[in-house]
Amino acid sequence: MKIVLPSGEAVEASPNLSLLENLKKAKLHITAPCGGNGVCGRCKLIVKEGEYKTRLREKLPEKEIEEGYVLACQTYPRGDIKVEIPRTSILRVEGKIEVGRAEELEALFKSFNVDISPITTKLYLTEPELTPPTLDDNISDLERLKRALAERGFYEVKVPFRVLEDLAHNMRQENWKVTVSMLSTECGEEVVRIAPGRSEACRYGLAIDIGTTTVVVYLVYLINGRLIDIASIYNYQIIYGEDVISRIVYATEHGGLKELQDAVMQDINSLIEPLKERYNLSDECIDSIVIAGNTTMTQ
Repeated sequence: MKIVLPSGEAVEASPNLSLLENLKKAKLHITAPCGGNGVCGRCKLIVKEGEYKTRLREKLPEKEIEEGYVLACQTYPRGDIKVEIPRTSILRVEGKIEVGRAEELEALFKSFNVDISPITTKLYLTEPELTPPTLDDNISDLERLKRALAERGFYEVKVPFRVLEDLAHNMRQENWKVTVSMLSTECGEEVVRIAPGRSEACRYGLAIDIGTTTVVVYLVYLINGRLIDIASIYNYQIIYGEDVISRIVYATEHGGLKELQDAVMQDINSLIEPLKERYNLSDECIDSIVIAGNTTMTQ
């Protein structure tokens, strides 16, 4: 079963999905501010040929019904079907990533006159704090690390399993010279990364604002709090609903929670990568990420 477009392109279709859902699966997005609930009446298509089942035609003027207009979210194919998508029904999401300098915003932050206190700490450990094992000093690598941290004033530090997996390799790669990244939590300090060699000066953070319309990423140098750059893009979740309520409905009633999550994750990653490339940053340079948004966005 196929949906044929005016260009001649044909996309696979399922009779169990509406035209709106079938086209969305094919990456062809139709305006549907209500999230496909048949409320807004804006996802109009014109059926040129083929059999289909439709409902909620009262949302359409009589003249449009006579011309073959249907609501894409309320119409299901019953065989091959040929449609025309009116220009007003095509959803255009501006995908251009804007990356710009941020001197004005940085000046605003500095005007608050507050101390810079990152939630992460980076320590460079080497001899005499961190030493290789000997016959007389044969404690485990983990205890050796904790002893070195205690000598720097950090006691009862948590080291999760994901860090332990590569601990032996990382400590020996640069002859017992490592950079330890720690996160301050309510329960104390926790090691989040151990990198071979010296890299404590490479300390950046990302502040991410997930808005209903746009997603914005701020790149901050954690040592002095300087705002390095800003990148923004339209929130791609708009294809599932123009407002928060429509997206809640899509997530709860249409099982679209993962699609919404994937959409915003794609946006975030598409902003982070250009920033990393512009400033030649590796993943190890990003110490922390803080994400903010309204209740719906964070959920």
